[in-house]
Amino acid sequence: VAPAAPTRLVAKGLSAAVRLSWDANSEKDLRGYTVLRAEAAAGDADRQWFTIARDVKTCHYVDNACAPARTYIYKVKAMDQSQNLSEASETAQATVGGGKAMTAQWLFEGTLEDQTANQMDAAILGDTVFTSVCKEGLQAISLNATRSLQLPYEVADYDEMTFCAWVDWRSSGTWQRIFDFGNGTSQYMFLTPSNGSVMRFAIKDGGDEQTVDCTAKLSLNTWKHVAVTIGNGKTTIYIDGEEAASSNAVTIRPSDIHPVLNYLGRSQFVADPWFVGYLDDVRIYNCALTADEVRQAMEPMKKGDVNSDGQVDVADIAAVLNLMAGTAGDTIATAADVNGDGQVDVADIASILSIMAGVGQ
Repeated sequence: VAPAAPTRLVAKGLSAAVRLSWDANSEKDLRGYTVLRAEAAAGDADRQWFTIARDVKTCHYVDNACAPARTYIYKVKAMDQSQNLSEASETAQATVGGGKAMTAQWLFEGTLEDQTANQMDAAILGDTVFTSVCKEGLQAISLNATRSLQLPYEVADYDEMTFCAWVDWRSSGTWQRIFDFGNGTSQYMFLTPSNGSVMRFAIKDGGDEQTVDCTAKLSLNTWKHVAVTIGNGKTTIYIDGEEAASSNAVTIRPSDIHPVLNYLGRSQFVADPWFVGYLDDVRIYNCALTADEVRQAMEPMKKGDVNSDGQVDVADIAAVLNLMAGTAGDTIATAADVNGDGQVDVADIASILSIMAGVGQ
């Protein structure tokens, strides 16, 4: 006998993903759950359902293979040990995104996990080596000629975006990559600490490269905060919070190339050397940060400091209330998700009050 259909499916849109949850089935021989997804834009007659996860052992799942601002419909089936599949649950739908946010962050504190609710976990190519030579916390990731990282394929598919990281470059070889997001050698965007002369950002969509060049290479053997912002008609490279180069001539957007091969420390070009050095606190935002926001991103995120003034106080509660009311303008919402559940709501206010009381650090 097949299991009963799962019940009470709930879908919640996150900044770059959708979080699903449902009630657990009671069958003792339950093996797991299968998650199916369709696009809400298609009519009922044209709707195609795709299996996006099998043998899920928990009663929750994060779908981070989502396009920005897209609405999806989900349903879940249960399977027993004999592979009998239940009828589908009732459907639930959610829309991805809804404001400026940090959509991924890797702190490399002994893990490659993304610290946001989007769960954009990195994968290592080579052996995993964390190092105590770090800028923040206790550890950073060490990359070399045989070790790089690959990120999920939807991590950089935005009209506007910001990449920022603490970088300690340890080798002067040319054309190494801090990041390279693309689909091969005809579609890509990358940041190299040196093209032989200067630090360069480049983006290409089948035609000519569009580039932004600094005036010098990235400094060696020292921690530097590096950021690239793309959006508002301008592409800018920042070093240690100061503008190092910019251009209004870059017209290609990350979403134009829909990058799926997303690397830290590795190039789309096989002949290019891999990055040698350390990375710490790598972040991706779904917007072009301002200069002030880039400087704020240089600081470790303080839990509960929603307005980024260095304090956790009633002003942060006011910022959460503004976000809940939709009156926060361009405020970046990530810091307001104090309890890390992917939502900005009264539970985050409760978490801020606990921090203020000294019991929720």
